[in-house]
Amino acid sequence: MNKVILGTAFNYDYKQIELFLGSLARVFNGKVVLFTNRKIKIPIKGIEVEFVFWNPERQSALPVAFNDVINYRHYLYLDFLRRNSSIDAVMLSDVRDVFFQSDPFEMLDEKITVAVEDMTIEGCAINSNWIRTIFGQDYFDSVAKRKIICAGTTIGNYESILAYEEEMIVLLEKWHNGLDSGESNMVIDQAIHNYWCLQHKDSIIYSNNETGSILTMGHTQNFRFNREGNLINSQGEPYSVIHQFDRVNWVENIFNQKMNIQAQKERKTNIVRKMVNYLKG
Repeated sequence: MNKVILGTAFNYDYKQIELFLGSLARVFNGKVVLFTNRKIKIPIKGIEVEFVFWNPERQSALPVAFNDVINYRHYLYLDFLRRNSSIDAVMLSDVRDVFFQSDPFEMLDEKITVAVEDMTIEGCAINSNWIRTIFGQDYFDSVAKRKIICAGTTIGNYESILAYEEEMIVLLEKWHNGLDSGESNMVIDQAIHNYWCLQHKDSIIYSNNETGSILTMGHTQNFRFNREGNLINSQGEPYSVIHQFDRVNWVENIFNQKMNIQAQKERKTNIVRKMVNYLKG
């Protein structure tokens, strides 16, 4: 299967994507495509990474002035997908705060998989402001008690993700054009994603923190580990994807320690292998 993970790494250096790529290298045999505005040297082996450099001329030609990459990334993703139709499966992922415990495409389905957070829309001031500003008070009231659907981890087959991006861009442009001039630089990606999901609720698999394969940590403090040190859901199943791990410092420290231990083991294995080859030779 031709699997691709798409993400953005604007103004990042390697340190900010080390856990993302390092954890993927252990469990993933596909390709990672990162859109960026700077060169990043990747010292890690075992994973295929392609960097696509930002084109400011392309951005200036957009029908609306999306000044934030969180909005602009959808144009980058759609352009890439249209030029790479041989892809079978796609994950759209945040990068700086995502850690992988297994191949995220193990959860692949004909429907798009999205992550559901533990907080309602009305319980989060930021999400409330986005949705109220973009869609108005009446719409906000109609969805306020629904759980937040995170825009940072979205997985599906090629056709479903392509259709998602085509529709997202239409919605981004429509609702952006309705904003007041003082709100024109607003990040509207998350609100539009929630709107899209509610419009396509029968075409979606909702992965929640209790029983799903994606843990979105921003609004939860309930964490379970198995004996192998993997985060697990209430069914005892390890999550495939951990998102927003940097919201909980001690969990981030565990991931850093885990990757350092793994790197040490790999170095020792390489040394032993070289010694064996030397003795044989």
